[in-house]
Amino acid sequence: MSCNRELSRIARVLLREMSSEIGGQLPQECVFNPERDVLLYQERQKKALRLNLWKCRLCGKKFVSEYFLDEHLDRKHSSETGNVTQPYCLADACDILDCASLPSLARTAFAKRLDESITRKSKRSARFAKSCNPAKFMEPEICRRVFTDCGWHEHSEHHCQALRCTGGRIILDHQALRLSVKKLSQPILGQTKGFLILLYIGFLVLYYFFYVSYRIGAFASSSFDEQARLNHNQNQKRKRSHRPD
Repeated sequence: MSCNRELSRIARVLLREMSSEIGGQLPQECVFNPERDVLLYQERQKKALRLNLWKCRLCGKKFVSEYFLDEHLDRKHSSETGNVTQPYCLADACDILDCASLPSLARTAFAKRLDESITRKSKRSARFAKSCNPAKFMEPEICRRVFTDCGWHEHSEHHCQALRCTGGRIILDHQALRLSVKKLSQPILGQTKGFLILLYIGFLVLYYFFYVSYRIGAFASSSFDEQARLNHNQNQKRKRSHRPD
């Protein structure tokens, strides 16, 4: 099975970030499920000993760069895919993930995680860009089917609607995607604010109730003590008035 390793590495990081944001476990029919990643097993058999020295854990051979190790894996270990039962090449999903926007992730050294520094420094790669025909642009529909199979129903519309065919290349309109996600979060934010306001009002009501109850109790107690003191004084006066001279 022929599969582009560089594009697969980019797609793997992007999907890992998306999965962590969305949450939940991916079903087996989802092509993004790591258990279906045809190159994941081989990628885990690569070990960077130092900057210019890589080792293949499958046979122990060493190479001066990851590029030569990738070629070695393609030549000698292409059939070793671990326990993958329904193999899928993640590079095939790059047309809907816009892998060309983050070419730096094609290297394992950068493909461990996606952070702001990588995003900020990355420039679109013409080599990784997928071609398209505006008249036959089916990627948004394909994207919706794939995302639905993965259970990403809410995010399918936001992500897939942001796909564009511009200049004969497929791109993901990140600005449109951010605006769409922002609109999705606004109702949730509004509900949160409403809940906090109700909680604050409830706290004020309880505070007023207990404060008033305390003041009434304190007033009643002081009135009772004052009446008792008056009664005691009156009793003392009566006793003194009846005492014989």
